[in-house]
Amino acid sequence: MFDNIGAKLKTAARVLCWAGIGASVLGGFIMFIAGAMNENTAGIISGLTVMAAGSVLSYLGSLCLYALGEIAENSDIRTNLAVKAEMEKVREKQPSAAPKQDIAEQ
Repeated sequence: MFDNIGAKLKTAARVLCWAGIGASVLGGFIMFIAGAMNENTAGIISGLTVMAAGSVLSYLGSLCLYALGEIAENSDIRTNLAVKAEMEKVREKQPSAAPKQDIAEQ
């Protein structure tokens, strides 16, 4: 459930962005049609504004969530690289085992 959280956050950002853009366009279109049917200029302008501003705000909001997903993924990668580097340092510091000599050779 909590494995690979960075990729899940990035997927959620994409889905929420498209859902928000779709809802903004649909809501704005409804407002636009209602304004046009009533010959209401304010309704038409409001509909266009909802379509444009809602889409942009949905995109900007999803960027924040996507960036959080990127940070989570990159921190996992950096942690793995740091652990590997530390393991290499530990291996280098360990003395290599000298070959044992038989007692008969001495």
